[in-house]
Amino acid sequence: MDHFISKPLNRLKLSNKLAIFCDYEELDSDLPDASISDFSQCEDPVFDLHKALENAEFSIPVLEKMTTHFIETIPVLLKEVDEQLKKEIYDELGRISNTIMDEAGKVGAVAIYYKSKQLKDTIEAPTLGMNFYTDLSDAVRSYKEKLSNFNWKELNEILKK
Repeated sequence: MDHFISKPLNRLKLSNKLAIFCDYEELDSDLPDASISDFSQCEDPVFDLHKALENAEFSIPVLEKMTTHFIETIPVLLKEVDEQLKKEIYDELGRISNTIMDEAGKVGAVAIYYKSKQLKDTIEAPTLGMNFYTDLSDAVRSYKEKLSNFNWKELNEILKK
């Protein structure tokens, strides 16, 4: 596996480069322990780049593979959610929601994670469940759009500097 970070990680420098890449301002140099997650806090984030990179051990190729695998498998899980909601099989719905939450957490799919959690929390309320299923589908669509427009090569170059 090709790891492009061959020297000790300067957290402030990495955070600043990621912040600039994500169109945020640089961190104040007086805050050496600050992280990129300080910048990614928004009302309903679609893609937590820092968390995803962390889970991929800061390897862009690994992260690309993880996100590609997630995007390929999420439609199957969404179809299962839809079927279980229609059949009102809530135990199975809870299991599928847990799987989606676990997979979404690995790839930084924040909105998908929270929508799936909301769906799981409404297992006993089928009408609410359908609303959250729609929200979850929208979150998946947003995540796919974000990744399809994501410039992996540029991120790789920024992190190499």
